[in-house]
Amino acid sequence: MSKFERLSLIVQIALVFAAIGAFIAAAIYACIANKQLSTMNTTLHEIKKQTTASQQSAGAAQKAAEVAEQTLTANTRPWISVNMNIVGGIKFDEKGANISVKFTTKNVGNSPAIGIRIDAQAMLSELGLEKDIIPIQNNMLAGLAHRVRPSRAGTLATIVSGYSLFPGDEFVKSITFGMDREYIDRQMAEAAKRFGKLDYVHDFMFPIIIGYASYYGSAFDKSLHKTGFVGQISIIDPQHPASICLINVKNSDTPSNLIRVTPHYFAD
Repeated sequence: MSKFERLSLIVQIALVFAAIGAFIAAAIYACIANKQLSTMNTTLHEIKKQTTASQQSAGAAQKAAEVAEQTLTANTRPWISVNMNIVGGIKFDEKGANISVKFTTKNVGNSPAIGIRIDAQAMLSELGLEKDIIPIQNNMLAGLAHRVRPSRAGTLATIVSGYSLFPGDEFVKSITFGMDREYIDRQMAEAAKRFGKLDYVHDFMFPIIIGYASYYGSAFDKSLHKTGFVGQISIIDPQHPASICLINVKNSDTPSNLIRVTPHYFAD
């Protein structure tokens, strides 16, 4: 073998070992890279788990804070109760009727209430159905949405917007609701459509007082609070005091001692 051939063989062998070394190095690198990728995936998975846990923990903490704030507000805010009584009886005649109601509002909460205002109206219903009452409530709520918080005591805006009550204090206000004969006859006609030929039924209905006492709390409480009320007016039968008797809206004169107001309340 000539010197050139021996040199060529050495070169070839060196190239083979170099190729093998490169392959081994590539394999080792691939193995290391695969392990690194696996480690990175595991780390990323753990990070995602920790992130999810952190988000859930943060969400739970926020919810707990909101519940605590709501509880604190409920325990420290003012709450206004409303009591209704009929004054002077109720008389229905050819001109219609006037119903005078004495509203007693009391702050049963733990902080002052300001801007207290009563908005109410009277209606007639033969059965006191929700479908007759809810539209009136919705109209009232739409009007209350435009109320403005009183800014300073003693100003005209404050006087117009209502009065204030400290915890335990109460205020009495009387409102007279008028019903003309045209409205009464229209309600009787509606009752006639529902009851058909039972003419005597149309003369007897429930006068109902519907309204809200709306008010604000402290300077830190920006919400407009509302106590809603529905008072169903009926006659007390001395022979059966527990019974509920409708009122003759065609022609009757009922003294206040024989009138019952059955209240229903809801507050926010």
